[in-house]
Amino acid sequence: MRSLLALSLMIGALAAPARAQDNGAGAPSPPPEAVAPEAVAPQAPEAAAPQAPAPGAGVDTLPAVTTEPDAVAVDAELDLEAAGSELEDSAPPPTEEHWYGWQTLTTDGASLLLLIIAGASSDALDGAGAIGSLSLGTYLLGGPVVHFAHENVGRGFGSLALRGGLPIVFGVVGVQLENCQEGEWFCGLGGAVLGGLLGIVTAITVDASLLSYESVPVKTTRLPNIGVVVGRQHGLIVTGGTF
Repeated sequence: MRSLLALSLMIGALAAPARAQDNGAGAPSPPPEAVAPEAVAPQAPEAAAPQAPAPGAGVDTLPAVTTEPDAVAVDAELDLEAAGSELEDSAPPPTEEHWYGWQTLTTDGASLLLLIIAGASSDALDGAGAIGSLSLGTYLLGGPVVHFAHENVGRGFGSLALRGGLPIVFGVVGVQLENCQEGEWFCGLGGAVLGGLLGIVTAITVDASLLSYESVPVKTTRLPNIGVVVGRQHGLIVTGGTF
């Protein structure tokens, strides 16, 4: 009897902890304590950062122009040529002295020819005196007219003074050099003729060699400019210059 009681107590003692564990596992756990949410201050909305405009936005787009390389090269060559021409036109052209004395000598030769004709035909022609007068007028006015034609008015009047004055001066000197005595007829005539002829030759020489000059623009010649332009499809040769 005591043995059964002792065995029952032992079994009960062993079964008590298991029941306690079963009761702890099956009991509902207490709900978690509620946590009050913290007050958060409202924040102002951030301003949106300006965005860069997209490339090409708000800009009027021009239609694409396609230019052939050859046309561009030709236009550049023509522009350079035009610029060079403008510079040449704006700069004063250089000048040089031009001699036209052969023209005054030609009029003097014509005057001498008329004088020879008048002398040779003095007995045969009634107009020998007129031809002689024409020879004298050609000598006096031929040189000045040539100067006037070249717009050298001052030299024209100088030529007239030389042609009319030097024969007279040289003729007077020739008369004085003969040392004529009183009562001698035609004394000094030879000196006057020789002096007059020397004065005519001197006037013609001075007029042609010293007065017959004018300033004219220098004629410049430029070698042609040759350029070669090679395009994608064909080649082009560009030439230019002043001839």
